[in-house]
Formats: sequence, C-alpha cells, structure tokens
Amino acid sequence: MMNKRFLLHLTVLCSLVVSFVIGGFSVQAAEPVDYFKISGCYKGDTYFLYDENALLTENGSTLCSQMDEAARSLNCNIGVFVGHIHRTKEEAAEVVANGAALLDSEDKDDRGTIFLYLDFDNTGTDADVIQCTGQTSVIFEEDGNTNEEIIQRILDSIRERINQFYASESDVITAAVIRFLTQIRSYAVTVLPADESIVSVPEESYSSDIEPHNTPMTREYQEGPVFFFDEAGLFDETTRQELIRVLASTADTLGFHLSLYIGGVSRSDSTIERMAREGASRFAAQSSSNGAVYLYVDFDGKANAYDYLFAVNNAYLYYPYDDNRSHSRVDTILYAMEDYFPAGGKPADPAKVREGLLVYCRQLLDFKEAGMVDGLYYIDADTGEYVYASHGSITRSTMKPYRYWFWFLLLGVAVGIIIALIVRWAIKKHYRFKTAESASVYTSHETTRMIESSDVFLGTRVSKVRINTNHSHGGGGHHGGHVGGGGGGHHR
Repeated sequence: MMNKRFLLHLTVLCSLVVSFVIGGFSVQAAEPVDYFKISGCYKGDTYFLYDENALLTENGSTLCSQMDEAARSLNCNIGVFVGHIHRTKEEAAEVVANGAALLDSEDKDDRGTIFLYLDFDNTGTDADVIQCTGQTSVIFEEDGNTNEEIIQRILDSIRERINQFYASESDVITAAVIRFLTQIRSYAVTVLPADESIVSVPEESYSSDIEPHNTPMTREYQEGPVFFFDEAGLFDETTRQELIRVLASTADTLGFHLSLYIGGVSRSDSTIERMAREGASRFAAQSSSNGAVYLYVDFDGKANAYDYLFAVNNAYLYYPYDDNRSHSRVDTILYAMEDYFPAGGKPADPAKVREGLLVYCRQLLDFKEAGMVDGLYYIDADTGEYVYASHGSITRSTMKPYRYWFWFLLLGVAVGIIIALIVRWAIKKHYRFKTAESASVYTSHETTRMIESSDVFLGTRVSKVRINTNHSHGGGGHHGGHVGGGGGGHHR
C-alpha cells in the first residue's frame, strides 16, 4: 500500500516538474533591444541600419548612402534592423517601435519614420515588420488601399526577393534592404517636403503582375523583354527612361530578353557570374523569346571592377564567349563598351557610362545581323538535345555538330590504315612464304594414267550451334559543351 502511494506522489511530482520546465521554455522571450547600448550600427541624420551578426561590414556604407538618398527623397527617416535572434511577431514589433521612437526623438522636423525589422533567424517563420510613424503613417494610402495593405505587399515583395536570391547571406540581406528601399519609394503616394506642403507623386498602376512597380522614383524596372536596375544610382530619371527605351527597342529587334544590372554593391566575381547566369536563365524561362542576355556592369567604387555578360539559349549562338577565335564576340562587346567606363575605383561620369551602354546595344544589333557562329552548340537542359547553328539556321540533334566529330573520324580512318600497313609489313618481313607446288609435279605424265576416280567418305561429323533469341542492346554517352549558354567577363 505504501509503495503505491509513494509511486503516485512521485508521478505527480515529476509531472509538475515537467510542466514547469515546458512552461518556462514556452514563455521564454528574447531580451529587449537597448538601442543606446548597440555597437557596430550605422546611423546618420536620416537613417539607422543594424545587423545583429555584423554581416554588412562590406556593403554597409553603400546601403547607408542609398538609405539616406531614399529618406531625403521621401523627406522622412528610414530604419532597418536585421534580426538573427528568434523573436515572435510581437517582439519584432517592439524592436521596430523602439527604433522608430529613437529616430523620431532626434528629428526636429517631425517628419516621421519608416522602420523595417528583417527576420533572418532561419527558423522558417518570418517575423518581418514595418512600422510607419508621424507623417509616414499615411504615406502609402490611396483610394482603395490602406497603409497596412500596402505595407503587407512590401513585406511580401521583400520576402520573395530573399527566396529567389542565391548567394551569401550578406548579399541576400543587401538585396532585401535594396528591395525595401525600392518598394517604399515606389508605393509612396504623398511626401512631406521641407516647406511642409503636401505634394502628390504621379500615380502608377500597382498591379502585382509587374514586379517591382515602375514609378518615376524607382531604380528597378521589369516589364516585357527588359529588366533594368540602377543599383549604383548613376542616372537621373530622364536618363534611366531613355536607357530603358533603348533596351526595349533593342530587345524587340533581337527577339531576346535583355537584362542590365548596374551594380553598386561590392560582390565577388563568382557571385556576379552566378547572378548573371541565374538571372538570364530565369528571364529566358519566363519570356516568350527563346534566348536572353544578361549584362552586369560593376560600379561599386572599388578597384578591380568586374563586368560580366552571359547569354543563354539561342542568344548564346550569337554572343558566344569561346568560339575558338582570337577574340570572342563577348570580348569585342565588352571592350567596345568599356572604352567609355572608368577604371575600377575611379569616379564614374554618368554621361560617358550612358554612351558606353548605348554602344553595347549597337554591338548586340551588329552581331545579330552578322548571324550565328556556325557549329557552335549548346545543350537544351530540358531535352538534352544539341542545338547549334548550321548554314544560318538552327538545328536540333542528338549528335554534336559535324565539325566536332568529322575530323576525329578522318583521323581514326588514317590511323587505322597506317596500323594495318605496318602490321602487314612486319608479318611479310618475318615469314618468307613460298609459292605452293602443284600435285602434278609428283607424277609422271608418261607412265601414269587415271582410269577411274570416286569420292569415299570415311566418317560423318555434325556440328550444332545454339541460336540465342534473347537480344539486348547497351550504350552510353555524356554531354559536352555548354548546358544552356555561356558567358565571360573583364576586370577594369
């Protein structure tokens, strides 16, 4: 009886301990953020930027300049807090509220703040939050859309950008912050200028079919066969619109999708190449044209700038990097364009860069008119077929172009003939063959006379061979060349 009572008490006690432990974990919260004790943040008169894992040391100053420009154009304060500690939505909202309060408290003009909490805790649940204070609490409002509805669109767009970006975590965060700045400038309907009068920004369609939104304040443009992003902020709106028109006209003439990315953030060569390769492949798959060209021009302000061009699918047949010539077409295009670009680390003249990009478009048209490179091929990633140019037309085949195997066939035949001659000569030299004598030399025609002859069989031998009716075929192979396309780049 005592043992049963003891076991019952022990079970109840263990249950209480487990409940307290689980309850303690469930109510455990992240420590509040004390902005006055934060070190390693970027802070200016109009912006605040902080990453808990200090992943923005390479791109932080560039992002700050872009945040300051966006803040001044919208006449408000902008803050970004990149969180790597797990926080709930409510805890993230508290971080945002404290950050916005800090910027508002130091703003004598009471312009208001747009503050973003970017969740990078890698738990699978996104706690992204945007808070607008002061005058910015109505900055996105328009007929039929509240500030909260537009904020949710912006958060969805930022998270979509994060999910499609394949690079280091630092580059992903940088891309997300740039998308945030692009979106808030795109959606801003009213801003408070310095003289405190409200002015309207020209309204644009906010259809979710076009991403991002193409407003006069946006550096990023994507529509039809054109993608354009002035991440470096080199051009004013007039020049951007001109370049977009030229790209659209060129793309329509070529029948290929064209992408131009003017980089303003420091990236490694491999990251730039991956961005161009994945971007070209994605746009080629999304567009109706069977080909895309992606150009990345590097204006991050650092030495050893790297420009890279990648062509995919049929566009690769016109703009190859390796066509067994002293200079490939990609080399020619980049050299002609880079004559107008400064060396890496030198200040860029927007007028000259504009001229270089116009030369780039003319080079694309010239090489398209010159035609495809005969015999050059790529491998269709979907079908595995070889796609190549042959006498001005595109051919699809399960075999490589003839120039890749015809000379090997001739060489094989020649080697076979030479080997056969050598073997014949060696055998003839080693064995001295004599002419076979006739049987008539052993008989005398005068004394021998044949009266009767017959064939007598002394035995019978039967050979049986089994015929195998089970047929099997084997084979193998591999793909060479370029899967989808190829590209090349230059350092300045």
